[in-house]
Amino acid sequence: MSERELNGAVGRSLERAVGERRRMADGRAAAGGVPDPELVERPVRRRFSAEYKLRVLREADACTNPGEIGSLLRREGL
Repeated sequence: MSERELNGAVGRSLERAVGERRRMADGRAAAGGVPDPELVERPVRRRFSAEYKLRVLREADACTNPGEIGSLLRREGL
């Protein structure tokens, strides 16, 4: 096989692979419901209520010993 034939075959397979990547609105590949491995799903942002924020701040203000605030933040996953 010549280099030209090889490059042509590789080029066609790449074109086919790119052409098959039809995406749906949610960012997944349309073919068979299998997600495209090159797409990264966006993480869902966490939302905290004002009450939760105030509770954590009150607990942080009540911390007096070294390391307590870090412990509070780890416990809350912040």
